Amino acid sequence: MPEEQVSEVKLLTKEQLAAAESCFSKLLEGVNPKLAEVLRKRYDEDTQNFIEAAEKALPSSEPSYWAKSGCKRCYGRGIIGVLHSFAQPAQSTKKAYSNSNTSDKKCGCWIRPYRKWLGEFRLKFNEGR
Repeated sequence: MPEEQVSEVKLLTKEQLAAAESCFSKLLEGVNPKLAEVLRKRYDEDTQNFIEAAEKALPSSEPSYWAKSGCKRCYGRGIIGVLHSFAQPAQSTKKAYSNSNTSDKKCGCWIRPYRKWLGEFRLKFNEGR
């Protein structure tokens, strides 16, 4: 699954999340405070329900499932390298870092198929209510 996500489902940047939150807050400004509280609660519940349903329905969490088969960077594997993150300055041996946390660096080709699936799933999720 794409590692850049906050959850297994979310695929928005921090700026996009902040913009969505500010728009929703602006909508609630002119509304009765009790109604605004109910709407906020319902919005949060809906978001949580969608995240849980999408995580259960996710076809695969393998990067190769979402990657384009003809990608010239990852060759359909979905991974283009390894990222090292260090809490302290790097200490290396001849072939590896001894104090790094590693994670796979994902190729960008997975994002379009994943977003398409997520959009279609959201439509089906909304229809089933």
